Amino acid sequence: MKKIMTKQLKNLKNNKINITGGLYYCNDNETLYLEILDAFIEESSEKKELLEKWAANGDLKSYYREAHALKNVTATIGATHLYDYLNDLCAEMKAEDKFPTPAKVRELTKQYDKLIKIIKNSKKS
Repeated sequence: MKKIMTKQLKNLKNNKINITGGLYYCNDNETLYLEILDAFIEESSEKKELLEKWAANGDLKSYYREAHALKNVTATIGATHLYDYLNDLCAEMKAEDKFPTPAKVRELTKQYDKLIKIIKNSKKS
């Protein structure tokens, strides 16, 4: 029996979100996957504030921890583009034991904002 993909999932897929990977982590449960996306959006303002705070304070340990947690969540929801960026960023921070450049911090914020917008807009169409 073939599953019918919801409009929101189609919109996410059309915006290069790997819904197959996201659904895999949710045991192919579309309802659970969409709930995780909703939680991601609900927590995004707080997470962004923490990243901005740690960046402003130059707190490498806290920034790394938050970026690493975000990396794991982006893998779970199938946001592979942001996951790949965070994977490289976290590896660099860990290997060099230094804070990312301001340009890399801005790029993370830009990609995070883009993902939030994609998820929010996927619900509207």
